[in-house]
Amino acid sequence: MSILEINHSNYEGRQMDEHRTYSLLRALNEINEKKSKVAVDLGCGHCKFTDIASVYFDRVVSVDARTERVPETLPKNVSFVKHNAVDHNLELYDVVICLGLLYHLTAAEQITILKKALGKELIIDTHMATIGHTVISEGYEGVFYKEADSLGEMMKNPKASTTTLQSFWFYEDEFYRMLREVGYTRIIKFTPEHFPGRTFMYIK
Repeated sequence: MSILEINHSNYEGRQMDEHRTYSLLRALNEINEKKSKVAVDLGCGHCKFTDIASVYFDRVVSVDARTERVPETLPKNVSFVKHNAVDHNLELYDVVICLGLLYHLTAAEQITILKKALGKELIIDTHMATIGHTVISEGYEGVFYKEADSLGEMMKNPKASTTTLQSFWFYEDEFYRMLREVGYTRIIKFTPEHFPGRTFMYIK
């Protein structure tokens, strides 16, 4: 598996959402013939990145298990589906956008999404473990992260998982190993990270 690192250090120090937007635009540059493709934004949340994607793709489907942050009005070529991202069928899409979702899931749930996305063009923004008590989940080393103390607390937080009280953050080298074992062959990593351990990648 090849890993290419592309640096845009001139963007260092910007606000996190600005940095993520810039990284998304850089990742979109890696995709050819965008206007003929259909993209899905998994865990779309506030749909800001859906809006950006809608300019480039023929159609975008926004998927989230929550509706609290979804705007009332979306671009004409965008449709919203209330659905658990882990269970969503990805067969109909050419591009899978997965920003700020994976680190809210268990290792098994992350692997499920990545297996279903294999063969698509994939854009990911996720946290990697940097400190904490090392554990092994699904054969990979990383750190558990508490999403909430209770189901009731979790459901009140629009940014928390809807499926687990404890998510899993891979160590970066373990995340790459997992991608390789799932079947991915090419990674472009955009640096610098906009937050320590927060990694933005184009994967195919």
